Amino acid sequence: MGAGTHPVVWIGLDATEAMGLVGTGLLLARSDRRRVAVAPATAVLLAADAWFDVLTAGPGAERTAVLMAACLELPLAALCTAVAWSALRALPVMTVARGKDQGPAPTCRCISARWDFAKPRIPTSASPAPASLASHIRSRISTANHGRQ
Repeated sequence: MGAGTHPVVWIGLDATEAMGLVGTGLLLARSDRRRVAVAPATAVLLAADAWFDVLTAGPGAERTAVLMAACLELPLAALCTAVAWSALRALPVMTVARGKDQGPAPTCRCISARWDFAKPRIPTSASPAPASLASHIRSRISTANHGRQ
């Protein structure tokens, strides 16, 4: 069940990997944030290709498949993962957009594009208590109901 069994599939996978590598390189050269999506997708394709190359290698082709995986596909997958990780860490921290009738935007940073698990996402002091949230919802409902009467 090697590459000779389904040549169109393997050619398509290799072409997709090549496009992913070229796209990642171009986005990296431009310092484009979209490499956060392209680089990990390319890494997954490369790792899957290495996996299936090794598992579907015919008799006598195992050594070549393992060498290709170890020397080319897996290092490129690791490089793409590093590119994606560094791009992800460089993304700015965002805040939640609020409607005009909801008051000023919160001072805390509610949504973070960074994966920094050492810091809490939403400080408990800035989060509304369940009781105040429930009273806020009740007041909104009663205000809406008074307008209908």
